[in-house]
Amino acid sequence: MKFPKYNNCCCMDIGTGVKSFTLFFLIINGLYLLINILRIEYYAQSVIYIYLIEGFLFISQLLFLNGIYKLNKVYIKQFIIVYGIFSIIICGIGILGLIGFTAYYLCEGDNIFLGSSNIKDPTSYDGLTFILIIDVIAFTVYSFNVYYYLCCVSYGNKLIEQIERTETMKNMENNS
Repeated sequence: MKFPKYNNCCCMDIGTGVKSFTLFFLIINGLYLLINILRIEYYAQSVIYIYLIEGFLFISQLLFLNGIYKLNKVYIKQFIIVYGIFSIIICGIGILGLIGFTAYYLCEGDNIFLGSSNIKDPTSYDGLTFILIIDVIAFTVYSFNVYYYLCCVSYGNKLIEQIERTETMKNMENNS
């Protein structure tokens, strides 16, 4: 499957951008997991599975970062697969959730947020503005996730090609 090739990632060269954002996501996911592990007795069984998936993603990102620095194509390839599946699932669930949230909010006519009395009518200006803000924020987060993944794939494929060229050169030297 062909992916776009990027030279830049968020105003940085692709290598720096991918390394920086992967490290940023590692820190955020690590803190998120740590906080939730400390509070795990308060969660239902289904929520615990979500944290197991987050833990698996954390390990995958850690291996990816290690693969980038040590030029290990197995670690790079596993991240491309794992994060690709994760992104598809998260974006799919997120989009369905937004559609469901918007439909529920518009159809019910009730205030879905207890204690908030200023958004009673979902067709009011405030109600529609609220829905629009939530949708724009969610769309921005999902778009950034897809962009990050495409940058990682682009940089990962570049490194894999470099590793394979090096391996080919070593094999040619050994056969000579």
